[in-house]
Amino acid sequence: MNDFQNFARSLNSMSHQVILLFHGSRVPETHLEANRLTGALAQNPGHVNVSCAFLQNISPSLPDAMAEAVYNHANKITIFPLFTLTGRHVQDDIPEVVSAFRTSHPEISVSLQPHLGADPEFQSWLAGKIQQVTGKS
Repeated sequence: MNDFQNFARSLNSMSHQVILLFHGSRVPETHLEANRLTGALAQNPGHVNVSCAFLQNISPSLPDAMAEAVYNHANKITIFPLFTLTGRHVQDDIPEVVSAFRTSHPEISVSLQPHLGADPEFQSWLAGKIQQVTGKS
């Protein structure tokens, strides 16, 4: 295979990686629960590659998950921070990691989605759950 064929093959193998970003915990079951959710989403037809990362206490870290995406030929990474409130992690830590990655990998498109609590669909889902529990519509 010549250099052009290798290059063309590498372009065809590029993909979109979605990373579900969790806080992390010292509780061992946390990792298993995150892997179950990630696995369930990855099984849905039409979904792109889905993996998880953690900010604290559990591997992989967000930088490690992003590096793995690059290793697996991702040309686009979308990060979903699964945090309900704006705190230090959402406001500072996560954007700093993403900014450093963008600087070192300008060829990769990185999209940092709003945290879960800021998503109107999450707010609607929660309102629906409250209606189910209270019986009030």
